[in-house]
Amino acid sequence: MTKNKVPVQGVALAMVGDVVDATGPRRFTRGIMKSMGESFHVKMEDFHILLEPKLVGDVLVVPGYLWAAAANSYRGVLDTAPPPSLSHHYAGSWKNDKGGGTAEG
Repeated sequence: MTKNKVPVQGVALAMVGDVVDATGPRRFTRGIMKSMGESFHVKMEDFHILLEPKLVGDVLVVPGYLWAAAANSYRGVLDTAPPPSLSHHYAGSWKNDKGGGTAEG
């Protein structure tokens, strides 16, 4: 957690956005977009407020409301969105009662 100048043990709830940004779905999305950008000359803006799935090469890009409905709002664009296809829970379910993955924490 270089940005916050704390060791892993010092990560606090307020920093979770940083953790998710570095290791979670945002990091994955950036990696996929970089690869698709290099191969197919697309950019993130091409998928902003995507209303229907779009095939790019062999990657199916789905609208945000199908992937992570709680984190994607289409207010004013899509009044009634279909139900999400899946839900990603940022629960940290791998953590133990000390907040980490080992007996020490």
